[in-house]
Formats: sequence, structure tokens, C-alpha cells
Amino acid sequence: MDRLLTFWRANTPDLWGDQQDKNYGEKMLYLTLYKDLFNVGYIKLAKSFNVNVKLHPNTLSHNVKLIRRVLRGWAESVITLGDSDEWNGAVRNVKLGKLIKNANLWIDSTDLPLCRGKGRGKSPSSGATNSIRLVDAT
Repeated sequence: MDRLLTFWRANTPDLWGDQQDKNYGEKMLYLTLYKDLFNVGYIKLAKSFNVNVKLHPNTLSHNVKLIRRVLRGWAESVITLGDSDEWNGAVRNVKLGKLIKNANLWIDSTDLPLCRGKGRGKSPSSGATNSIRLVDAT
């Protein structure tokens, strides 16, 4: 997370928002990560967190798009995709079971929802407000 924050601070885009304090960009970054990790909509995201500024869903939507572009640049700087020769070389010294002895790329079976529609999944109880608190490291 430290590397991500360092990259973010060096590449923070111009975000929408009338009430921007000095940690506004980092708050938006954390909200974006939360949105993508927990698959919540913009309205629920705006209502769920107290970040000491009024959040409008359209502002969040715009900012999330900008933040994802920045995060893509970060991901490209830390993730090496490789090719089959590199994968075969990397797996040479790994002891695999008989069923997967010729594997060089493992795909996790985790099912992460891409979207949540009516009747799909349960939402956490409403009424609870989460809070994001950033500590100034300077």
C-alpha cells in the first residue's frame, strides 16, 4: 500500500469536488478501492462514509474513473505479465501435484462479482456509517 500511495501522490489527477481538504485525493482513492473491492454503488458509497465533505454520486463517478486510470498506470508499473517461456522458467523449481504437473499458469477460482443487480446478493444493514480517517505522515 505504501508503494501505491507514493505513486498516487506523484500522479494525483484533478478531481471534482467543491470542498477539498488536503487529504481529499487520498480519501477518494480509498473510496474507489472500497467501491471496487466490495461492489457498492455510488449512492450507497456516498451515504456510507463520513469523509467530512458532502459527496455527490456524480462527483464520485467522475473521480472513480480518473482514479482507475491512475491505478492502471501503477498496476502496469508493478505487474509483469510475461509469456509462456517466462512462466515455464518460473515453474521449473516448483513441486506441483500429479494432476497439475504440466501447469505454468494457475488461475484462482475466486468468484468476484462484477455487478450487483436487484436480487443478487445481500447488502449489509443500512444505517451504519463508516468513517475514513487519514493520518498525516508528514
